[in-house]
Amino acid sequence: MFWVNPTLPSSTPGEFLKPEAADVHHGRILDPHGHLHMGSALGMFMIALLLQWTTQPQQRKDAVASAMRKARKPRFLNQAAARADVDAEGSDSEDEATSSSDSHGTPCVMKLGPGMRFLDEDLEEEWEKESYPKNQQRGAVLLALVAFGLAVDRFYAFYELQSCKGDQWWMQKSLQIGCILVMVKVFAFLLMVPADTGTRGEAASFFLPSKFWDSTYWIILGFFGCFFIVVNLWPISPSCDILSVMARVCSYKSVWIANEKLDCTLQGHTACQMIQLWMLIMPYALPQFRCFHLTFLWLGFFYVGVSWLYAEISGEKTHMVDLGLHFSMLVVTAILGTMKKYYLEKGMRRQFLEDNLQRKALEHLYVVFDGMVPKYVIPRMLMQKPICDYRPRVSILFVLIHDFHVSDANAALTFLNTYFGKMDDICAAHKVTKIETVAEEYVCSVGVVPEDLPGDTSAITAERQHQELLERLFGAAYEIQQLQNEAQKKFKMGIHTGEIHAGVIGQKLPRFRLFGDTINTSARMMQKASPGQLLFGEATNRLLPSSLKVKEADGIIVKMKGKGDVKAFVLLR
Repeated sequence: MFWVNPTLPSSTPGEFLKPEAADVHHGRILDPHGHLHMGSALGMFMIALLLQWTTQPQQRKDAVASAMRKARKPRFLNQAAARADVDAEGSDSEDEATSSSDSHGTPCVMKLGPGMRFLDEDLEEEWEKESYPKNQQRGAVLLALVAFGLAVDRFYAFYELQSCKGDQWWMQKSLQIGCILVMVKVFAFLLMVPADTGTRGEAASFFLPSKFWDSTYWIILGFFGCFFIVVNLWPISPSCDILSVMARVCSYKSVWIANEKLDCTLQGHTACQMIQLWMLIMPYALPQFRCFHLTFLWLGFFYVGVSWLYAEISGEKTHMVDLGLHFSMLVVTAILGTMKKYYLEKGMRRQFLEDNLQRKALEHLYVVFDGMVPKYVIPRMLMQKPICDYRPRVSILFVLIHDFHVSDANAALTFLNTYFGKMDDICAAHKVTKIETVAEEYVCSVGVVPEDLPGDTSAITAERQHQELLERLFGAAYEIQQLQNEAQKKFKMGIHTGEIHAGVIGQKLPRFRLFGDTINTSARMMQKASPGQLLFGEATNRLLPSSLKVKEADGIIVKMKGKGDVKAFVLLR
């Protein structure tokens, strides 16, 4: 038997309850904290609705997926999307999902039932890597809310003890304070659990090794499984004997009502409700459906075992006759949680399958468009949005293969493919953006793609950054000039710097184009250049870094319509 204050006579449960001090209505004792309990229940209901809403599959929210809806998708993608576009509650039939092929003849890729998994091992591994950290982070947020709720519950228990007369309650008060501190610590720690592998690596560099996050989550989950049992037992919560003593010396009405209803041990109604709540949390706290058998193991061995062991040690067997009934009720709750987790993961796997197919289709489209336009415009192309980007300062290089006359068409194409391919490699090495090729002309530039844009809007910083871009462009131009000996052809080259508008023209054969006086001036510079010469204007010369040696071109004046004469300069290096 546990300690009972010897100065207080023992009593039968409810003997010291004062009905006249409690709320009575038609002969029934009312819960003085009914509004608080109803508010807590409503709060948990709202949290459940929020979790349900956040775990529903998102129907192509991001921009790339929206583009895929508008674009013409391959037949296999449409079929897979039709099969995968289901809700998280698994509204499609099990027979259709587990059959060897669907109505379109497309083989199914997912096995349903207790061992739900993708038939493709690589796809299953990819699902594990993508979903596990996200589910773990979502479970951590939910457990943080649970820790906060348990801290509030222990504060309420401490407040009840404050109303008790005598100094013999110091141990119980100390335990409540200790529980509150532990729950606050767990709450703060769970909010640090990262959402994905990348974030986990960043967090690990500041806090703990990366492997710590994978193991600690399960340790905390096990801690909560134990705490939901221990918190309802003596000494954290009063035993039935201690509760009868508290009903006499404590002025708080909830203590009297708990004593009247024998709300003690793991079979009390408060403990059963808390454990039911834990059962309903499991679908969101466990990262994968295959882990759900742990819930039944916990219920069958830990809950039943601790209930029996506590009754044998303490001698409080008042509720043991109800153990079977309460266990059955909790098993039903666990089964409902299992069904929820099953359909939840089933819908998430279907959505993952659809997203995976879309991602593969997008990868193919990116490969196709990558050779036609800069990468940064591809998402907007898929969304069929007009593209017209203003760039305040770019430098454009025109290259013309001089005196290109070949009688054999095959030889001409071979020659152009060979040397334009080498120019592509040179531009890629110097991070220069290729714009287009037209006949024997090659066009590239710097300052067009977002990576070339200045991070600082100040004029001095922008000019300094464009000097670095010009150094890359002139480096590429110099290497292109070295191809002349190998090609046995002379190249006429021109560069100009200024503002332009960049956009994509056409849908069937889209082309990335630059518009404005800058590109016209660059072309005029190329036309005025002598074979083997690189010519550029005053706007470019003004921004050149000091490492490049130039001189004013003798006798070369470029006449521009509406701008008059423009000085030309030649690269000496």
